[in-house]
Amino acid sequence: MGGGGDRERRGGGAPGLVRQRLYAGERHVSPGGGRVGGRDRRFRGRHGRRALPAGHRSDPRGQRQRLHPHLHHLRTGLRHGLDHHSFPRPAARARDARRTRPRVTFHIGILGGGNISGTHARAVGETPGVELVACWGRNAEKAAEMAARYGARAYRDLDRFLEHRPMEVVLVGTPSGLHAEHARAAARQGLHVLVEKPLDVTTQRVDTLIEECDRAGVRLGVIFQDRAAPDLVWLKQLVAGGGLGTVFLTSARVKWYRPPEYYAGSTWRGTWALDGGGALANQGIHSIDLLLWLLGDVERVHAATRTAVHAIEVEDTAVAALEFAGGAVGTLEAATSVFPGLPRRVEITGTEGTVIVEQDRVVSVHLRTPVPGPPPQEDRPASASATSPVVTDIRGHRRVLEDFLSAVRTGVPPLCDGREGRRSVELVEAMYRSARLGGPVAVRPLSVVEP
Repeated sequence: MGGGGDRERRGGGAPGLVRQRLYAGERHVSPGGGRVGGRDRRFRGRHGRRALPAGHRSDPRGQRQRLHPHLHHLRTGLRHGLDHHSFPRPAARARDARRTRPRVTFHIGILGGGNISGTHARAVGETPGVELVACWGRNAEKAAEMAARYGARAYRDLDRFLEHRPMEVVLVGTPSGLHAEHARAAARQGLHVLVEKPLDVTTQRVDTLIEECDRAGVRLGVIFQDRAAPDLVWLKQLVAGGGLGTVFLTSARVKWYRPPEYYAGSTWRGTWALDGGGALANQGIHSIDLLLWLLGDVERVHAATRTAVHAIEVEDTAVAALEFAGGAVGTLEAATSVFPGLPRRVEITGTEGTVIVEQDRVVSVHLRTPVPGPPPQEDRPASASATSPVVTDIRGHRRVLEDFLSAVRTGVPPLCDGREGRRSVELVEAMYRSARLGGPVAVRPLSVVEP
């Protein structure tokens, strides 16, 4: 190679080619270039002009900026006449020091501004590599407060919220009767959708949502955190593996209490249009999904409902007898009328023994042939769900969110996708139909055609 810039500096040193590599990644270190040597003003600490402090350089505007650590070490080596290959990089540990904060891989938006959306925001905040970026709610002030708390942007217009980018996933926590409408709008914008239970209040709306997500090629999930609870995962494996033998009897009790202001202070709770029902559709649906997940489909149901305590248009007390396709029979009790509110409880009995669950913990295991129990878990405060709608322990929501994001990333189905989430809505519809008719009814088969 020819030219002064390609010759070694007088007195020995690194070739000019190295100088060119040194500055290749910088933003215009000096407007006119120049050779490496005594006449190059960028290296003139001892030749007329005061050198900049180590690790700094001047840009064309005369501002001092930090060099990348490796470029600074390389520059120092060149000044001392070392070949660039013989001067080591900084330690890997130093390079990785800036990477302690997880890289953001998903940008999340939240639809809703009520109690459950606050739970969603907390779950997002505790999930590594995830950032809450946008919020919208029917109550603009609550949505703005939540956005300010988590450093997100608040929107008053739903369409503008859905156009926010970057954003890949939306969590839907609006009233139940709006879930499908809002989730469909998100899917049309190419956004993956994770919906608070229930998926909506009718199977017809659920079907249109499933079809919309299939058409858009986005993931649809439902938040049923029981499916991610370690104890209940263990129970699922026990039942599926035959550890309980043939299951023939089960009972689920959700005997909770909600004070009058729970309904009086809301424009949608306790209404057919937006809540889809009462204790069955809202509070009991977690246990309904759990029974379906553990024991399979219900073929027939005989239900009765009452509005015993609260001044609402839907039931606050319900009981149902269930006949499972697998041969088991069971009962379900759901209420928001039982003072002071009792822990949720599920009992499952098979030919090999009985397991009892309270909240989402296995509290009793009696088997003819002992097996290792559920994995140990850290202590946590007792759940207040029997008496309050506020979720105090967000670990279940965080597990569901992490699973859903993994499903988006890998292409595998989430713990509860749209078709799985539809099953509980279908069974609740059958219970209400039975209560209206005053007798047993068959649960309708799945109407959505599998793709």
